Amino acid sequence: MTDQGLNINTPSGIYSTYNYQGTVHLEPNFDTWGTPRYTNKYFAEGIGVVKGTFFFTGSPNTIEWRLIKYSLN
Repeated sequence: MTDQGLNINTPSGIYSTYNYQGTVHLEPNFDTWGTPRYTNKYFAEGIGVVKGTFFFTGSPNTIEWRLIKYSLN
């Protein structure tokens, strides 16, 4: 776990989060963009995942998504 207590701003609000970061080591034949590469999931207590990042191995870009809205049942 990294970045504990980090405030994340999303369209649905600002959340105090903790981040579970995944580390991906690619085989040399697939290591075009450098290794390691990282994925992230930012969790807010009582809400769940409010932000995430991931990548495709064939692209140097990182894709980010953020929580837009939620409802409590």
